[in-house]
Amino acid sequence: MSKRRYGLVISRSDIGINYYALDGDRIQVGRGSRNELDLPIDSVSGRHCEIKRNSAGHFAIRDLGSTNGTRLNGHEVSEAFAELHPGDEILLGGVTPVRFIELIGIGEALRIKEEPRPDTAPISPDSVNPVAASVTRAMRSLPGSDDAR
Repeated sequence: MSKRRYGLVISRSDIGINYYALDGDRIQVGRGSRNELDLPIDSVSGRHCEIKRNSAGHFAIRDLGSTNGTRLNGHEVSEAFAELHPGDEILLGGVTPVRFIELIGIGEALRIKEEPRPDTAPISPDSVNPVAASVTRAMRSLPGSDDAR
């Protein structure tokens, strides 16, 4: 059985839709090249937050004392780690929405696996990226796909 893969979807009109695979055990998010994930957005601090994989393979997030804060599903994140689950919404600096997702690879194409959460509104691949949604639908229709019917 392969290790589950997770990632982030960042969607803003000024930077577009960006996907970031969480392949390492730790990433620092902030504004500037010294971060593994550099977000050139004024409301994001230089060292904004950290996302880390624990020994069980689950990811968690903590704020690094950012100026404008980090929220997880509407709740303030402190310097203590808060566990992440697929579908969680992270808000950086009050204005940058980030979605934590599980990635399911099919060759070079990636699909988003959403697990409904009672405290957040679900998103669909169509609302995140229409091109990715078209690729997903096409991949599902291929013979041998688990979703082909």
